[in-house]
Amino acid sequence: MTNLERLQAEAQKTKELVNQAIIIIPTDALELNMKDIKELAEAVDEKVKMTEERTADRKEDSARNNLPYVKHYNQRLLEMISFYNYK
Repeated sequence: MTNLERLQAEAQKTKELVNQAIIIIPTDALELNMKDIKELAEAVDEKVKMTEERTADRKEDSARNNLPYVKHYNQRLLEMISFYNYK
């Protein structure tokens, strides 16, 4: 699997985590967390867009550099969800 494919897979995971957050987090808490969730999702979109805009010979390097950031954003989303998942 290439770095670009891994980055795209992590971006897909972000979408799934956002959907899960909307389902799991209670409405009142979701309103408080929505700004943070939106910022994380937008940050992931920016990283993917940045990578996709690179020339073909630079996409892999860009994906390799951006992958840790996207994984970190997904981890933060997962932590937000996990807090409500165990209540």
